[in-house]
Amino acid sequence: MPPSGYSDTHVQHITAFLSSCADAVREAAAAESRSVATVLEAERRTLRAAIEDCAFSPVQRMVLNLTKVFYDELAKKPIANDAAFRSATEGAVADVRREISSIHIE
Repeated sequence: MPPSGYSDTHVQHITAFLSSCADAVREAAAAESRSVATVLEAERRTLRAAIEDCAFSPVQRMVLNLTKVFYDELAKKPIANDAAFRSATEGAVADVRREISSIHIE
């Protein structure tokens, strides 16, 4: 990270990754004929358990934590249907974008 903070390119790569994670939740819900809320909650449980597992490297834990925190933010939003989940995803991605963009260490 440059001392001035993360660039727009850095932020775009991270938010693209998180958006693709949300897409995977939506695709799994459709494939399994379950609601996105149900699949999201199952993913959150799986991530919590995985993070507690000491078998992961620090980098692996970081990625799992990033995904979990993003899913936790999504779960705070109303996601009664696919359209609501898409809207929640856009809102959560915007929140992440703002949070990362505001990091400045000098």
